[in-house]
Order: sequence, then C-alpha cells, then structure tokens
Amino acid sequence: MDFTVTHATHYRYESPVRESVIEVRLGPRNDPSQETSEFELETTPAAALFKYVDAFGNDVHHFDITPPHQELLIRTRLRVRKSAGRTVPERLDSTAWDALARVRADGQLWDSFEASPRVPVSAAVREFASACGLVRGSDPLTLCRRIVSAVHGALVYAPHSTTVDTPIDAVLETRRGVCQDFAHVALALVRAYGIPCRYVSGYLAPRGEHAADRNLTSHAWIEAWLPGLEWTALDPTHDRLAGERYISVAVGRDYSDAAPTRGVLRGAPAGTLSVSVRIEQDSGSASTGEMRFPTPAVSPMRETVAQREQ
Repeated sequence: MDFTVTHATHYRYESPVRESVIEVRLGPRNDPSQETSEFELETTPAAALFKYVDAFGNDVHHFDITPPHQELLIRTRLRVRKSAGRTVPERLDSTAWDALARVRADGQLWDSFEASPRVPVSAAVREFASACGLVRGSDPLTLCRRIVSAVHGALVYAPHSTTVDTPIDAVLETRRGVCQDFAHVALALVRAYGIPCRYVSGYLAPRGEHAADRNLTSHAWIEAWLPGLEWTALDPTHDRLAGERYISVAVGRDYSDAAPTRGVLRGAPAGTLSVSVRIEQDSGSASTGEMRFPTPAVSPMRETVAQREQ
C-alpha cells in the first residue's frame, strides 16, 4: 500500500520568541516493512535545514530561527510504501526464553531491555502485572500478546486526560490515557519480564468509513524483539499486531527519544500548540505526481532531505 501523510505543527506565542532551536523526528524509517519514496519539510519563518541520524537510527532534522517571531509552522509531507503484513505465529518455542537471556548476557539491545526515564519498572507496574494475572508463561510472544490485551482491557482511551509528562504510575492510578500512555505501560511490562522492547512513533492510516477523516493525530505503539522474528510490532491501544496500515517515523526507549518535535526557546513565553495530520492512500497514478504545499502567507524556504544534510 502507498500512503501520503501531511503533518502540520503550529506554535503560536503570546509574545515574540527571540530564538527557536528545534529538532524534528517526522521522516519515515526505511525497514523491511516500509520504504520511503519522498519526504519534504518546510518551516515558516524560513530556516536552513540540517540532518543527522541519532543513536536509534532515526533521521533527525533540525533548524535554528533567530529573528523574533510570534508563530512557527512546521510542515512535512511524506510518501511511503508499506509491504503486506508478515505472518506471525501464535507462539514461539519455549527455548526463546533462553535465547533472550543470551542476548541480554551479551550486552545486545541494552537500551531496549532496561527501564528508561519515562518507563520505570515501578512497584505500581508490578502490582498491575499481578492484578492482571500476567506470568512469564510458555514463550515470549504469548506473554507479549497477553500484556497488550491486558493494557487494552484495563485502560480507557481518553483524549486530553494526560500530557506528554504524565508518569506511568499516574496513568495506572486513573486507568485513563492516550496511545502514548498505553505504549509506555506496555513497554514497562514487557521489559519487566526480560523482553527487549522499544517505543514507536508514527501514524495509523484509517480505513473504511474513517478513510476520509481529516482530523487525525500521530499514533504510538511498541516493538518487541523476539528470537526468530526480531522486531515485532504490537498496538496496545487497539489490542492487535501493528500491520501494513502502521507508518513508523521514529523509535526509542520511550516518548522522549521519538518525540515528533522538541526544542528550546529563548524567552519561552506562554502559547498554544496545534497539530493536524492528513493521511491518504494513494492510487498507482497518484504516486507519481509532484507534492506541493498550499502557499502560506509568508513564503517559506523549502528543501528536500537530499538538499542539505549534516
């Protein structure tokens, strides 16, 4: 399947900002499940764009705007081809536990085995696991499926009930959250049982009666590393494997490593943030056309990924 995703992030400040230093993790990843054909990023006010690859393999675009400004618009458009979802068995052999122990003993995938700042394996996490009846069981894949189902069943999806800084323990107390919270709780549980796991930021393309929905947001899920399968994507928000309609843009230990945008402002005045996402499934003919943004009030500098890299 071919998809085109347009993502707009709009900051509005109560008074002018003297400088914005921003990182953007919205360029799609190339892996066995997806291939990027085009990616564009532009800003208003205009900025020179640079790029580096971080420790998790994410493309990170960054820029610095020094003239005073009261608004900042970051817009990206990507075109990506998703392959058909692979077949995942119902379970793995019981020897998979021993294979994971060897991987950990060798120091591989250290970041994905260990707790992270936003994903501690706290007493509340262990109490939640006990209350849900989660045990190590016959094999790691079966346990991952049970964890995802437990998180989905125990938490209520409630928009605006949390912020990006809401800790796991608060989510487990209220049992309410958004996809980021579902992913963080699932991450903590999977890691608590000795399975390496990472956070994934991206998009979930709608289907059926929701395919024309233009009020979309980013999505988050997890990927567990399993012997014989390697990175296997699961979505605790929807209690399922993450298949061909899942478009990933960044991975990391938790949200902090994969945040779509982050940065530092001089002056740091109060303001508002709005985000809009549009996802279209392309036909064969649509995938060859040139992509253009609507002309903004102030013409931005526009550069493709290949034009400026660091």
